[in-house]
Amino acid sequence: MSHTGSFGWDVSSGEIYWSQETLRIFEYEPTTKVTTELIMRRTHPEDRLAVRQLIERVSRERTEFDFEHRLLMPDGSVKYLRVVGHPSNDERGSFEFVERLLTSRSASARRRPCGGAKVT
Repeated sequence: MSHTGSFGWDVSSGEIYWSQETLRIFEYEPTTKVTTELIMRRTHPEDRLAVRQLIERVSRERTEFDFEHRLLMPDGSVKYLRVVGHPSNDERGSFEFVERLLTSRSASARRRPCGGAKVT
């Protein structure tokens, strides 16, 4: 079973827009103003460096990506995400992303060996 949420990121302004499903995946309230800090708070500690590097690279190079990482939820459970991003044609540098949450079982079967996040 998987859940699919979506989000947009205007790199120029730093604004991040999440669908209701993405908010549910991250277990944030519907009124939450999303920031990269909130994303990092939910990111599994072992994956934070890779996620931070991805955010920096994508904001600098404006390239598409396909990336897997984990979330560590407040109750201690772990969620596996696959995030696929495609840059839009907006001259201001806006991006549109699709994010998919895979259940632990299906994500574990697909997960690459340690440190093996695929970045295209």
